[in-house]
Parts: sequence; structure tokens; C-alpha cells
Amino acid sequence: MKTILPVENGDVLAAIQGFLRKLLEAGVVEALLTPMRTPAGTIAPALVCDPALLFAADPLAPVLPVNAATLAGKLSVKEPRARVGVVLRACELRALVELTKLQQANLGSLTLITIDCAGTCSVPAYQRATASTKGQEIRL
Repeated sequence: MKTILPVENGDVLAAIQGFLRKLLEAGVVEALLTPMRTPAGTIAPALVCDPALLFAADPLAPVLPVNAATLAGKLSVKEPRARVGVVLRACELRALVELTKLQQANLGSLTLITIDCAGTCSVPAYQRATASTKGQEIRL
């Protein structure tokens, strides 16, 4: 299923956060595995059950500290299987499909949400760039 999100005032991240929040609130999924901004300013995948915490979701951040396909695979084979939404980049989705072939993942309980990826940079480089450019355009 393709979904086009309405974007207000050019804030794409807020539109994505709102979409993820609605998935949890409507009970479409019980939890979301999504990149989250930590209090330290880094980005890390987190399993979120509380829609109020999604203000820190940042699937557009150009960092990939770990491949979320591995985490999604582990979530999908544990019993009992919850309905989990997984926010992945295209490369992570391909990795998850390969994990299913190796029987290290089960797509049955997962709702896959993919986003375009323009590339990634290292976590330290991203931290330096965001720390020095609050409110400005970031060039990596």
C-alpha cells in the first residue's frame, strides 16, 4: 500500500511523526521500531509503544548506527509475536527480506514502513554537524 502524507509548512518530519503516532493510536500496530533522537543527540533505533514519545522519532536523519533489519528479525521470531511497525530504509528492507530467506525473520507480524534514503554519514560526523548548525541547513 502506498500512502501519501500531507505535509504542512514544509515540515516533512512532523508529517512522518504524525503518521507513526496515528498507527499506534489506532491500534494498527502495538509498537514501532523506528530511529529515535536520544537525549544525547544521537540517533538509535528504539521500540516505542507510547505515541507521546514519537516527538523524538527521526527516520530522516542521515545516520545508520545499526541495520534495523537485524533488530526487526529478532523481534519477529520471538514468541508471542506482537504487531510491530518497522521503519526501514530501502537497504534495510532488502536485508530483512534476505533474513527471511535464512529463516531469521518472519514478516507475518511486521508492518513494513519504508522511506527513501539519500545516503548516510557516520554518527560522529552527524553529531558534529547538528551541534554546530542548530536551526541552519546541515551540509555533510
